[in-house]
Amino acid sequence: PLELINTGLNLYKAALGIYALMSWLGAFGILNPREEIVMKVQGALASIIDPVLGPLRNIIPAIAGFDISFMLLWFVIEQAQAAAVSIMFGAIS
Repeated sequence: PLELINTGLNLYKAALGIYALMSWLGAFGILNPREEIVMKVQGALASIIDPVLGPLRNIIPAIAGFDISFMLLWFVIEQAQAAAVSIMFGAIS
């Protein structure tokens, strides 16, 4: 079960990374947010990421216009994965 959790967290981190990248590329005008495929992908990612990022954004203000809630969420996921790995190895030995 912990391997399944770790895989799920890896998939969530990948979605978070793609969502952040699309956000930055859109902000710099490299990606057109009005294109249909971009809207679909960003909408799908937003539906799974924004419910988690929303509360973090309410607590953590943007610094110089830069949203650091992405990095905090990534850090929290990394820590959860590290805890899961230590639990897994502790259970094996």
